[in-house]
Amino acid sequence: MFGKLDRTQIRAVCKFFGGIKSVADKAGVDDGNLSRWLRDKPTLSDEKVAAVMYTLGFVNGQPDASNVHIWRIKSVSFKNYVPAFKAYFPDGARIAGAPWSQPGFQSPVRMLMPSNYNDNVFAITDGQTRALLRLPGNIIIQDENLGSHVKWRNGTRSKSILNISEENEAWVSGVPSISEFDSVWHDTLQPISSHDVLRAIEEENISYEEAIHRIRKSD
Repeated sequence: MFGKLDRTQIRAVCKFFGGIKSVADKAGVDDGNLSRWLRDKPTLSDEKVAAVMYTLGFVNGQPDASNVHIWRIKSVSFKNYVPAFKAYFPDGARIAGAPWSQPGFQSPVRMLMPSNYNDNVFAITDGQTRALLRLPGNIIIQDENLGSHVKWRNGTRSKSILNISEENEAWVSGVPSISEFDSVWHDTLQPISSHDVLRAIEEENISYEEAIHRIRKSD
């Protein structure tokens, strides 16, 4: 029913969905019974196990490849993502992040139009299964979280940047379609041009002096 996964992996996967209680609520099972089942106790029927696995995005023990999986990690104490990644990507995967999810990232456009502290966003795929991983703005993925199982798409974090903006609702807070995911995944981020900066100034309806003041203030 849950394929080659063991319950340790399933427990790790639950952290991608807000934890055991959140998964239990979505699956319509008792969270205490789910917690005990994850410790190898026979507290869930086959029907309820199937409901849990469906909630986690598995069909017949395999990750659903017909939709983009949406995950969110809330806790800085969860550091080893590898067991959960292996559940969806048994042979490994590649990862890339949104521009604003790069450590220390700043751009003239963002300086002029301050962020609303959107979640950090990362795309992960093995070419078949696709997922978005979101983390609160104060949490940045570290290489230790990925181990050697998930590698940066273009070799390094700084080169593995998704061509999306913070106004892209599907990526920031919604669910992109398979075609939207693939389009972004295979695209590359273009550097910000002087035209982009001028357009941002016009959209904000501010003077050049005010724009320079904001940029210098952010240094």
